[in-house]
Amino acid sequence: MTLIAQSECCTMLGIDPKTLRTWLKHAHLSFTAHPSDARLKCLTDTHVQHLATLHARPLSATLPAPVSGVSEVELSQTVLRLQAQVATLQEQLAQFALELLREREFHTAQRLSALEALVMPAGASPPSSLVRAETTARDLPKPAPPPASPARPAPVRTGSHVLPLIASTPTGAYVIICPTRGELSFAPDSPEWFDWLATLSSFRFLGQQGRLSASRGVGRPSWMAYRRIQGHCYNYGLGNTQRLTIAHLEQMAATLQSHLPSR
Repeated sequence: MTLIAQSECCTMLGIDPKTLRTWLKHAHLSFTAHPSDARLKCLTDTHVQHLATLHARPLSATLPAPVSGVSEVELSQTVLRLQAQVATLQEQLAQFALELLREREFHTAQRLSALEALVMPAGASPPSSLVRAETTARDLPKPAPPPASPARPAPVRTGSHVLPLIASTPTGAYVIICPTRGELSFAPDSPEWFDWLATLSSFRFLGQQGRLSASRGVGRPSWMAYRRIQGHCYNYGLGNTQRLTIAHLEQMAATLQSHLPSR
């Protein structure tokens, strides 16, 4: 005869303890105390089989192990040891997560420093061979100055406007740098690329065949490419945003590059 603990009986029959007690009452059965620990309520395997037959409940393929003579005090001590081990593991996990966060912040700071160097304002020395020109808007046509007003003196300019930059690298790849968000992770000609360009009104392109500045008027879908060469501003139409692929920008940069006087 095998004794099965109350909790195991509930698991085998798929019921809760209250339902088990109700079934035992209707079947005129009762729990049996374990011989070494009277506090443990058990049923015999025969009683479990009888209850399963009465209520058409399938049993698991194998019966659970017989109830051992482990006392409640020993079980409590085991639970406390397990809780202490879990607490230790949680503390180690927290320390690991903290170290990982510090490492990530360190690398992020290094990356931000590199990106800040890439978008330095005009007049500073180039920080890297990755970007071969400064990211300013000096190639765009200069608008006519507003008429002077005696009541409102003209504001003092504090510096040149930094444009979004698309630049080629010596490896043939392209980096996309936003003045406010830093280096962007999406690839050229991707859906994210065109969505980003749709939010801009101007940007600068440093390609393998040449360079250009691009802009469009407020509310206008078409872009214009500009480059100032020896005091003369050359400009060409680029089309709408969906035409601004890397190949098209490289082609237009090469066209503007051809206006450079031969040496």
